[in-house]
Amino acid sequence: MTHRTRISIAGVVGALAFFAGARRAEANYPAPALSWSHGQMNAGARYGSDNLNLGLGARGGYTLPNGVYLGGMFDYFIGEHRSLSANGTSSSADAHMWDVAAEGGFDFALTDALMVRPYIGLGIAEASIEACMDAVGGPTCISASGSDSFLELGGLLNYLSGSLMFGGDVRMMTAENTVLVIGGHVGWLF
Repeated sequence: MTHRTRISIAGVVGALAFFAGARRAEANYPAPALSWSHGQMNAGARYGSDNLNLGLGARGGYTLPNGVYLGGMFDYFIGEHRSLSANGTSSSADAHMWDVAAEGGFDFALTDALMVRPYIGLGIAEASIEACMDAVGGPTCISASGSDSFLELGGLLNYLSGSLMFGGDVRMMTAENTVLVIGGHVGWLF
């Protein structure tokens, strides 16, 4: 999927979500979730497939009075560490990734204290690797990094207790490859 296609899809979905709010006055519009008309911040642990492994993430945004959520998120994944020793020579490699994205979605009330948010996002991810090997005179290291835009599609579930919220999310991030990210979080409404 090209960068232009991802931007076009995100733009169309964002516009549909925004204009859907104009239909609030019509019959059968969903009951307002506790998150409507509030800002939100949360942070927690993440796990990513394809060797992203454990990470930490944060998300923040605002849900408009019509239920449309606009916000962003940041993740840092610890990645992978590999070591190899043979014949008195050792080598190691470390890989890490971070990502940042703008998100849009809609907050639905499941109960008085439970809400779900399907969302879509568009962002950029940066991966880096460093490989080192013992050599005469000390270790020799090589570093490399690369970035790519991505499209994410996911869902978030929050249990709200006053201004505190507890929950988790699952999302697919697709660029050159597709990864699955699962996370849990604690946060607050303001």
